[in-house]
Amino acid sequence: MLLYNKVTQKKEVNGKIISVKVFSQGLYNRRIKERNLFLTPDDE
Repeated sequence: MLLYNKVTQKKEVNGKIISVKVFSQGLYNRRIKERNLFLTPDDE
């Protein structure tokens, strides 16, 4: 799950707009919280 930490940004290069994947610290932090929640056992 921690590999999915990039967002798509549009940039202009040589007059053309391209999509670029860039690292997002906020998304990375969210993925850590999601992983911890997933690994926490349920109380029965």
